[in-house]
Amino acid sequence: MPPSLVTLMAVMMIILNLVVGIALLVAGIRHAAPRLNHVGTSVYLSLLVVFLAIAFVFPGLIGDNGSYTSGQAALIAALTTVLYSCFLFRQMGGQRHDFQQPHDPQDAPRPSPGPEPKLSQLLTKYRRELTGRTVLLLALVVPIVLLSHGLADVLDATLSRLGAPVALVGILIAAIVFLPETVTALRAAYRNELQRVSNLCHGAAVSTVGLIIPAVLVIGLMTDQPVLLAESPTNLALLAITMVLTASTAFTPRVTALHGAAHVALFVLYMVTVFV
Repeated sequence: MPPSLVTLMAVMMIILNLVVGIALLVAGIRHAAPRLNHVGTSVYLSLLVVFLAIAFVFPGLIGDNGSYTSGQAALIAALTTVLYSCFLFRQMGGQRHDFQQPHDPQDAPRPSPGPEPKLSQLLTKYRRELTGRTVLLLALVVPIVLLSHGLADVLDATLSRLGAPVALVGILIAAIVFLPETVTALRAAYRNELQRVSNLCHGAAVSTVGLIIPAVLVIGLMTDQPVLLAESPTNLALLAITMVLTASTAFTPRVTALHGAAHVALFVLYMVTVFV
């Protein structure tokens, strides 16, 4: 499997189990009744199920030796891009309230909201801020991505001499790249803002798969090279358990520290499989 896809599996395990698990532990220990917005979290879960199936399951079922054929790759890349674009449009438009922290009944009642502004109005109102934040994001992300490629070569050579598994490189790179979001998610959990944790972690997982898979497939089509996507049965089992555990956490009336402990334990199991 290409290193980028090894890293993709590592990213899913780090985000959905390690970071989410620690955040739930922090929120569950510090606060009495942490709450999630069930609608927004279920949207993330629905998209993750589809994207992960497209990325890791169906290539082994309908593809050729774990890779999509050229026709399948073009269709899958287009389908993934359209679905992810629809998600962004709805998240920033008519469904944006589904991704906000739910109101606690014990708090003071919120003032009655006025008429909903349209997406075009919001873009016009916050155009300068969006432009500035986009430029800042690119200025910060691009060096991290470029450095990660160089760091991957160094880590690969070092770990190869030590006899460490290849997947460990992807895990370390994924952990470094996601470190800023990890810090932000843990701070949000400390303030009992679990929906922000979900937006950071589950949203990042959706974006990662929704963008990497079509990009990799298109590059494979342009270079006329097959892209091996199908995962091992062990990793598929880990992904399936992760989705079940995420659903259990998302739809419970009250999130507890034990939910977080279960996520962290599953990440530990993933690390065990890496060294087997």
